[in-house]
Amino acid sequence: MFLFMKILLMFVIFGCHGYMNGDASNNVSLKKSRIYGPGLQTDLLLPVRYFFIQLVSKNGFNLTDSVGEGVVTATIAPLSGPRVRIWTQVLDRHDGSYVVRYRLYATISDLQISVQINGRHIAESPYQLKG
Repeated sequence: MFLFMKILLMFVIFGCHGYMNGDASNNVSLKKSRIYGPGLQTDLLLPVRYFFIQLVSKNGFNLTDSVGEGVVTATIAPLSGPRVRIWTQVLDRHDGSYVVRYRLYATISDLQISVQINGRHIAESPYQLKG
């Protein structure tokens, strides 16, 4: 009995955190999650643009915990033409939501924004901004 309690306690202390984080990213609904904000609009001129990501569970509820650092990624690139320098940052708000900030260092007519979790597109990603 004592050995069982000791093993159970070790699982709770060391194993539970990793198990829960692993489940969180697998529980995300790619289609129900939302991406929104002014950084997805072409008529707004800002030095640094941004948009929000709200992860939603397969049951339809907003996630309230982080799925982990580096799990959510954003890639921003021109649709055509030469390569352009673009700074991108994904901020984990540790409440199931993320802020993506990006800055363009040149004028681009058409832009593609891809947002992924574990290499799979979220919501309506990839977004194509024209103009």
